[in-house]
Amino acid sequence: MSGQTFGGWPAELHDTPDQQKRIASAKKAETSPSSVDAETQTGIFPGSGKKPYTTSLTRCTCQFFHAKGVPCKHMYRLAMELGIFDGVFQTGLNKNERAIRQIYWKDAVEQIEALPEPCQ
Repeated sequence: MSGQTFGGWPAELHDTPDQQKRIASAKKAETSPSSVDAETQTGIFPGSGKKPYTTSLTRCTCQFFHAKGVPCKHMYRLAMELGIFDGVFQTGLNKNERAIRQIYWKDAVEQIEALPEPCQ
């Protein structure tokens, strides 16, 4: 990977073991963005809280970036999606989108019981 970079980060940073873990996480389907704007080079990633993460090549609103100040998996994924950082990534449902779509068992039962009997 040597020599690759984006957003003004030093190329050697991406070769450290910790950043290699971030890069591996970025390639997974569960890190898929909700949207990517190629013109502004920004992306939106579902977060573990109520608000999604707003990501650019230099900043991210996720806790990891605020704590460490180095590229997070969202920033790497954005760079990959934009084609400016090599990485074969998987696409799919983000793990946090899955959680948002889930409903409680009790609510599911109530919804099913509200249907006409033939539909249940």
